[in-house]
Amino acid sequence: MSLSHLTTIALFGDILRSVVGWGFRKVLVINGHDGNIPCLHVAAQELKLDHPDVGLALVDAWWTVGLTLLPKETWQAFDGYGHGGEAETSIALAMIPHLTDPARAVGMVDTKDPLIREVWNYQELTEEGATGDGRAATVEKGRRMKAAIVEYVVAFLERKEREGWVIPRRAV
Repeated sequence: MSLSHLTTIALFGDILRSVVGWGFRKVLVINGHDGNIPCLHVAAQELKLDHPDVGLALVDAWWTVGLTLLPKETWQAFDGYGHGGEAETSIALAMIPHLTDPARAVGMVDTKDPLIREVWNYQELTEEGATGDGRAATVEKGRRMKAAIVEYVVAFLERKEREGWVIPRRAV
C-alpha cells in the first residue's frame, strides 16, 4: 500500500500538530523509511513555521546516523547502505532475529551519481526489493550500530535540554 506525497505530508503534519496540540513542546521524530524523508521535511518545516516555540528535531534516516558513527571498515558492501542491506539486516538480526534470514538476501548495488540527485522509482534500482548486501550482516554489527545510535540520540537530547532547545549560534 502506498500514499501520495501530498497525503503523506498531510499525515505527518496532522500527527505533529496533534502532538503539539496535546502540549508537547519538544519533539524528536525518528524515521524508519527512506521514502518518508522529503515528506517529513516539508511537514516538519510547516509545523516549525506555525509553532516557532516548539523544539523540533528529526532523525530522518537512522541508518545514516548508525553508518556514520561506526568505523567505515565495519562494512563490507556498499558502505553498509541498502534497503535490506548490510546495516539494516544487521539491526534486524540484533532486534528481531526470528524474522531475519541473511541467507535469503541478494547482493545488488546501484551506480547513481554521487553528487547529482537522480529521480527514480524503486523498481529502477532493484527487481528484488533490496539493495546493498544483507548477506554481510551480523548480529554484532547490529548491536554496535543500535548502541551507537541510542547513545548519540540520548546525548543529543541531553544537549538540547541544556541549550533550551534553541540552535546555538556563534560569530565567525
